[in-house]
Amino acid sequence: MPFIINFIDAPSTTKERKSSIRATHIDYVVSNADRIIVSGGLFPDDDDFPNGGVIILEAPDDESATTALLHLGALGNVQTTTCRAFTAGEMDAILEIAR
Repeated sequence: MPFIINFIDAPSTTKERKSSIRATHIDYVVSNADRIIVSGGLFPDDDDFPNGGVIILEAPDDESATTALLHLGALGNVQTTTCRAFTAGEMDAILEIAR
């Protein structure tokens, strides 16, 4: 099941803090590349440094997706939001029910 994880920097997160944990972030992305469908940073218009990001993660169940969220938030520098994403086929079935 795909899950959309949106994260933004905690208000107290500085560029220095983000730079200090960047290697940990990259290591996580590389070690989970087989589960990450797509990911990318969110860049404010007035800065070249991301202030958050989005990950679309393939996970077998809610518990596995929650584990990813806990890992992401464990360093204390981001706030996360997640929602269940649907494949095109799943969405077609949902729309059929809704009609």
